Amino acid sequence: MKRSHLFIIVTLVLTWLLWLPAVLNQHMDVAEPFMLISMFANMVPSVVGIVFLNKYHKGWHKKRLKLKINWLIALIMITYIPLQGLMSFLLTKGIDTNFTANIALGNIVMFIPIIFIGGPLGEEFGWRGYLQNELTKKHIYRGTLILGLVWSLWHLPLFFMEGTVQSHIPFYQFVLQNTLYAFYYTWFYRRTHGSIVWMILFHAIANTTSAIFPYWQSNIGRWIGFIILLACYLLLPKKEMLVEEN
Repeated sequence: MKRSHLFIIVTLVLTWLLWLPAVLNQHMDVAEPFMLISMFANMVPSVVGIVFLNKYHKGWHKKRLKLKINWLIALIMITYIPLQGLMSFLLTKGIDTNFTANIALGNIVMFIPIIFIGGPLGEEFGWRGYLQNELTKKHIYRGTLILGLVWSLWHLPLFFMEGTVQSHIPFYQFVLQNTLYAFYYTWFYRRTHGSIVWMILFHAIANTTSAIFPYWQSNIGRWIGFIILLACYLLLPKKEMLVEEN
């Protein structure tokens, strides 16, 4: 069995088992200790990723934890997704007459908490830290597509939990949006020389943007957001996508 396949199976199975009590709690009363277990589910990708990195990539931290980055790339990383979120929100507001949500600038304070409990720290050592290299060694675009689909599938139990963002979005729309995001991650990953730290920050920026500009609460808004996300990705230069990172 390929290492990438093993990583995917272990990560999906462990995560889904940990989320199972929260899913079952939608239909029956689940004991509190089992519900507490579900709180650790979003840490599985990074925990498994670190285990695999330590086993197969000795000294990985010397390269993957670097902060060196071109200032222009840093500026794009910080502003690109928030500007897309703002554009998506404003267009949704103008087109969808049933859309009543407002910009929640106050949610910017969620940025730091999101890093620790909103996915970035708990996921990125696995998805980009380990699996990214395994899947994109020979075919960068095909590997990114597979990673995006696996990453989307990993979220599946959240669609069965009341109160989650995913519970309000059709699964196929989430897969389209999330898989497209995977290509953004690959773009930045190549330009930060595989820095997990920058991937964590980018993940936090994307999640915080969704909290500030909730265009995704509208079906029209989700399609607007997807089209803008795709158009802006196509504008990014792709030359370096086919060049190995240093």
